[in-house]
Amino acid sequence: MDLLADDDDVQQYCRNHPLNRPPIPWFSIVLVVVGFEALLSFCLHMLSLTAGSYFIFHEAIHLIVLLCWGRVILTWAVRIYQRYAPESVRRQCSCMPSCSEYALLALEKYWWPKALKLTIWRVVHTCQQPGYKKDYP
Repeated sequence: MDLLADDDDVQQYCRNHPLNRPPIPWFSIVLVVVGFEALLSFCLHMLSLTAGSYFIFHEAIHLIVLLCWGRVILTWAVRIYQRYAPESVRRQCSCMPSCSEYALLALEKYWWPKALKLTIWRVVHTCQQPGYKKDYP
């Protein structure tokens, strides 16, 4: 819901709100990725699949993991952006909440494909319009 804001609160929020710089759990991220790949490789080796079926099974497992863990992966991506993006880039958003905060709210509220669609729409269309706006998922 886009509401054109006439008050200075939204403008002050966009220009001056403290930027969240969350810590990144790199060890956990690496451990999950490496552990999953090791488990998948072990399972595929135990099944002794032929080369063609190995590839199809491997890709099918990756697709299933993406569908199940997409929210976690996108949340990690947004937090990495929040941590390392320069302030000049992060302050370009003219909406309340900021686009990265919007993405996290959308990921909490919706399944990740819809949250990703809403976030992309927000960044490409809503934030490119002039003026300051309140926009929540």
